[in-house]
Order: sequence, then C-alpha cells, then structure tokens
Amino acid sequence: MKRKIAISFENDVVKIVYAQAARTGTLVEKTLTLDNDEFDRFLATMREDEFIVVQNFETVYQDIVSLPPAREKFLRPLVELEIKKRMPELKDFSFCHVRLRDVQREGKRSTDVFFLAVDGAEVQAIVDRLGKAGKVASGIYANVLPLSLFTGIEDGQPDEPVLGVLDIGTNKTIFLASDRKLAFVRVTQSHGRGFDQDDIENINMTIAYCRQVLRINPSRVVFPDAAGDAPLPAAPIVEVAPARYPSTVTAFNETLRDYVVPLSAIDQIKGIEDGNLLPDTYRDIVVQRKLMEYCILILCLLSFLGLAYIGFQWLEIARTGTTIDRLRYDINKRQAAIGEFEAAQAGLQKYRPSIDMVNTFGKSADLQDVLVALQKVWADGVDVRSIHIKNEKESLVIALKGSIRASSYEQLERRYEEYLAQYRKTGAAEVVSHKLNLNDRTFTLDLKWKI
Repeated sequence: MKRKIAISFENDVVKIVYAQAARTGTLVEKTLTLDNDEFDRFLATMREDEFIVVQNFETVYQDIVSLPPAREKFLRPLVELEIKKRMPELKDFSFCHVRLRDVQREGKRSTDVFFLAVDGAEVQAIVDRLGKAGKVASGIYANVLPLSLFTGIEDGQPDEPVLGVLDIGTNKTIFLASDRKLAFVRVTQSHGRGFDQDDIENINMTIAYCRQVLRINPSRVVFPDAAGDAPLPAAPIVEVAPARYPSTVTAFNETLRDYVVPLSAIDQIKGIEDGNLLPDTYRDIVVQRKLMEYCILILCLLSFLGLAYIGFQWLEIARTGTTIDRLRYDINKRQAAIGEFEAAQAGLQKYRPSIDMVNTFGKSADLQDVLVALQKVWADGVDVRSIHIKNEKESLVIALKGSIRASSYEQLERRYEEYLAQYRKTGAAEVVSHKLNLNDRTFTLDLKWKI
C-alpha cells in the first residue's frame, strides 16, 4: 500500500487526511482540521513534501458545450477554444472537462462536454503557498470533481441524476452528477454553516434550472458531509436521500462525513487525474522532480551495492594479505633448513662419480643371475660359443654367437627357431637382431635383457 496525503482548503479551515491507498481500497490513518495560520506552521514542520490538493473555488466558470466527436487528446484543445470564446474575460485560467454523452442532432453526431474553469491566479496562489514551505502539489482539483465519483445514494441506480449539496460555511456548493459524471456546478452565498430557508430556496432553484435548461431531472438531493445530519428548515422539492460511500473505504462513518472531500480525492485519484488543474509547465516540473527522486533512489541503491562490493573485496584483500604474511613467515622459518639442505646437496656433488660407480656395480652384481637364466635357455643341437654382456642403465645388452648341428637345412631352421622362441618365453629378454649362416651353420643373436 502507498501512503497518500490530501489537503482540502474549505474557506476558513484546512482538512488533512492521511491514508493508505491500494487497489483493494483506502485505509484512513489520521485526520486533522486546522485553521489557516495553524496550517502554515504545520506545513513547515511536515516531513512529507507532496500532496493531493482539493480547493473550494468560490468563483467557477462552467457550461455544457456540444463539440464534434474527437479523441481525448484532440477534445481538450477544442474545449479550451470554447472557453476562450465564451469567457473572453478569462485571460489566464485552468480547466477540466468531462465527456457526458454522444448525441445526434439534426442528423449530425456530436459530443456533449461539461467544462469547469477557474482563475489561474487562484491555482498559482496554492502553488506558491506550498512552495514557500518547500512542498509541491501532485494535483489540484475542484472539490466537486472527486465528490461526483465518490458520493452515491442509498438504493440509487448508477445512472440516476443526483443533486449534491456541500456546506462550506459562508457558501454552499451545489453540483449535479448524472451517471457519476459531473454535469453542473453552482456556488451560492450563505449566512454560515448549516442550512436556512435561503439555502433551501437556492437548492430548489438549482433543481428547476437543471430540469428546464439542462433537461436533466435530479431525482434526489444528497448531503455528502456531516452538515446534512442537522434538521432542515424545509424540505426541498425532491426527496433527500442518505449518502452512501464506497465499501472499499475503511474509516468510521463520522470520519467519512467530516472529511469526505479530501478522502474522496485519495480514493478516486485514478478517476480524477484528467481533472488536474495544475498548469502544464508546473506538471512537467512535478514529473521531472519525481524522475529525479527515482534517479537519486537508484543512484543511492547502486552506491550502496558498490560500497558493499568494495567492502567485500576489502575483506578478501585483507584475508589474502594475512595468508601471504603467514606464507612469508613459514618460508623465512624454513629458510635455514633449506640452506642446510642446499649446502649438504652441494657437498654430495663431489661424491657423485663414486656413487654412480657403486650403483653400476650394484646392477652388475645381477650378471650371475642373468648367466644362470641364459644357461636354462637351450635347444637340441645348439651350441653357444661366446657370450658378450654390456651393462646399460635399465638393461643388459647381450651378444651370443654359436653353431647348430643338423642333418638337413629343414632341421637347421627348426632348431634355430626353437632356440629363439625359448628367449622370447623368458619375458625378460627382447630379441633385438639375429642372423643364421646356412653355409657354416653358425648364428649371431643380440638380446636386450631387462634388469
């Protein structure tokens, strides 16, 4: 829910409503009634700086005009031209309009539009009054506009014409709402709060005007505020009906009656946005101000995220620095041991040749085992004449020379292959090369023996 504040200027008093507004309804939080001097002092101390403003304009210029059918963006300039033509004395004015109905006259379609215009100086005075305290108005509305949408009657039909009467002390504001659309406004002089016989006469005259000129017949009269609770000196010419308010508003009935004007502006803000009387230049300033607020909010959020990221990185840097210091301490601590190791290693270098010789000798000690293994490799008719062994790093290179006794070449070949096969079966010997001489029946055999 979003908190909204509405201020209603009602001649000698100012009424303020704080409310939480949401799609589901309006919840009243607090209400205040101040005189004009108290309001100016109170305004200077308020933390909030943006308000919905509702004004009781004592002088209004209003009429119903018939215009060609047009879209809303083209209709407003046409209404402005009509106001200038009908009220040439108005040099600077603000206005709102309400599209009433589409009609057909003499075979031509047209749109009946109600307009309400006020002197621009009155609007500027409100803007200046708020501006002195560093406050702004998000919108300024004539009090009858939200009331025409907010106030209904008991057992009434939605399109039933109703005459509303608002008590503003020294004057009475009478308005006609047909199908919840504002169609007529009249401000009459009064002797004070409450209703006397003159006020009833003004109500009856307004009803007659609506019937004869506007061709709209108000079926009942309704008093939206608490002033209607008092007995009337006489009954109007039409029935007086109790006021009915939207069920979505959460407030005591007494609060509804006393603060109906500012409360209606908060509850019906979506429906009255087109009735904003603020000058276009001031609206642009308000929009720019809101954009700046959003930009500042986003900038603050990004700054906070940036500071949080910097803080996190600073912690990581501090943690990494601690780790580096610990490693440096360990390295310095072990430096002495490393130096001793390097010195010992350098001292061992002069013994390296002797150690390699001993290692070679240790490997040569396996020759006896190799000779025993060679003795076990035999084949029928094969005589080994000589054995030459050379020691390498990982193996022994063995060169064998011998002869083969055989009665035929076939027997010679067979005995030679059997002899080679015996070496392959050992698993330790790898036949590198071999050669058989058929003339003198001798052979040479080169082996690599793994040690």
